[in-house]
Amino acid sequence: MPKSSARGYILVWLLIAIACVAAAFTSIGFTSEDGEPASMTTYLVFAGSLVIIALGLVVEGKRDFVGVCKFTSVGGLIVAIITGAVAYLGVEPHPVAAGVAVLTGLIAIASAGYLIRTQLGTDPYPDILREEFGDGGAHEVDGVQFAVAHQTDLRGGEATPVAVFAQNCWDHPRTFVFRLTPSKKSKSPLIVEAQSRMELGPLEVGLLEIPVVAGLNAKGRYDFYVDVRVEGSDGKRLRRRRVEQYQRRTPGWLTAFAAIGGALVFGGGMKVPFLVREPKADAEAPDARPRPPVTKILWSPEQTEALAE
Repeated sequence: MPKSSARGYILVWLLIAIACVAAAFTSIGFTSEDGEPASMTTYLVFAGSLVIIALGLVVEGKRDFVGVCKFTSVGGLIVAIITGAVAYLGVEPHPVAAGVAVLTGLIAIASAGYLIRTQLGTDPYPDILREEFGDGGAHEVDGVQFAVAHQTDLRGGEATPVAVFAQNCWDHPRTFVFRLTPSKKSKSPLIVEAQSRMELGPLEVGLLEIPVVAGLNAKGRYDFYVDVRVEGSDGKRLRRRRVEQYQRRTPGWLTAFAAIGGALVFGGGMKVPFLVREPKADAEAPDARPRPPVTKILWSPEQTEALAE
């Protein structure tokens, strides 16, 4: 199965880390041995740090909400313990620190509860991708989970399918669009349909098989980038488990442009590699036209209802 690389959001997490440290140090200033109240600057730095943390988590949450919940469940508990100690173990009780302790404690509990319910609990519908690829083998785009499997080795003149499993999490239809793009700008000797589509009904799980044919002149390794998008927006999400959000490949121009603005954004995407060996002596030249992809529905709610009847 091809591996995806994580896109770097270093600036976001760096700001969150700096803000956490700033909030921790300024919370110490809430108490003093002489009983003097903290300065206005201390409160402003503390409040600003919390705002930066919140905004950073919102930005990251749009990309990986489960990852943010893991962070807040542990980080929120630590902050609650520290600010709670500042509030009640100091010279005198401090209402601001106590309020922060209660708030972060509630956030930690809510995040942990969400993770237990969605990631560890039993999903009300069959999770085909989890059964086939385990907990870390799938990605998600706009509520459609997918995983890719393929045979890496083939000879010139031979064909091999790229199998894409897609699982709709919504109670409304979605169109799953899968695209393979050669990693090099030069024309690839591998023949493949550039863009394939699969219609998924509510909660359906489908299989999209995309034939990849090696030309007789193909030899060596060839990589294809994966691009995925989902069409459709109506409905309610019914599948509970969430998997890692698929991070689309960052083009070089965007990395350079973001660096000018002080942001480090790089990586992402998934590569599907093929290793082509010399063709057999009696191999015939394949048709230059791409073979059409084949779609198949592996599971749907109607199948379960039919079996129940």
